[in-house]
Amino acid sequence: MPAPGDALLLACMHRVHHFHSPYRVEGVPGRGVDRLIWLYDIHLLLEAMSPAALDGFLRSAEHKGLRAICADGIQTARRCFGTRVPSGTLERLQRAGPREACAAHLRSGRIRHLLIELQSLESWRKRWGLIREHLLPPADYMLARYATGNRAWLPMLYVRRGILGAWKRMLSA
Repeated sequence: MPAPGDALLLACMHRVHHFHSPYRVEGVPGRGVDRLIWLYDIHLLLEAMSPAALDGFLRSAEHKGLRAICADGIQTARRCFGTRVPSGTLERLQRAGPREACAAHLRSGRIRHLLIELQSLESWRKRWGLIREHLLPPADYMLARYATGNRAWLPMLYVRRGILGAWKRMLSA
């Protein structure tokens, strides 16, 4: 089990991850960042945190370059649930400091999000792997996504995914 400060850091990161990454609830796909269950996690973790754990969380957020993401998650939880935020917490997360690469996730679109992810990878091999994963996800994912167990359909499912994806991009441009 992670320490309370690490759990809060993970909750804030998890929330931002879903800005552009789909999730499923009872088989129904969803997209979006402010699911109440994720914000409630942030609320509960922050309200139960000891001063020492809070200080550890703040040091980790600063050290890992996640202050903006954590500040955004805490402020949103406070707006939704009236979360009691200890004095000085938001000020410490919002004070000037080095530019945080992760903060770009808070204001990026889907394409920019992918570019940020690609930039964060340290090798071209890993970058090509991520691109391949987006263009040609694993066969098991495709079979589950399109509710078929027949592997013979895979080529057509990939073509369908490509055409629909291109169409969505054109409509949103």
